[in-house]
Amino acid sequence: MEDMIKAMSKSSKVSDRKYAELMQAFSGFANEVHKEGALSLKMKELIAIGIAVVKNCELCMDAHVKEALQAGATREEVMETCYVATLMDGGPSLAHTSYIAKILEG
Repeated sequence: MEDMIKAMSKSSKVSDRKYAELMQAFSGFANEVHKEGALSLKMKELIAIGIAVVKNCELCMDAHVKEALQAGATREEVMETCYVATLMDGGPSLAHTSYIAKILEG
């Protein structure tokens, strides 16, 4: 998660000094949400993959597939998550699912 936040910060054209406090607050929120709780980290990452597919955020897809696999998700769980997203969102998510398949192939 930290890597994704850093990548978003670097790509931003706004002054780090001006928005440093805001990015710090978002980073703190993200870190708290990613802690184990009622949902496991693996489950949270699978949910994030589904949302990334629906929202078509390639940076998010890359980051959350990596994080999900590190949290113990299987390739089958990742792909099934994509198909649930497709069920809820329709055809556009099916197109993004092919991107996830490429990530899993390495």
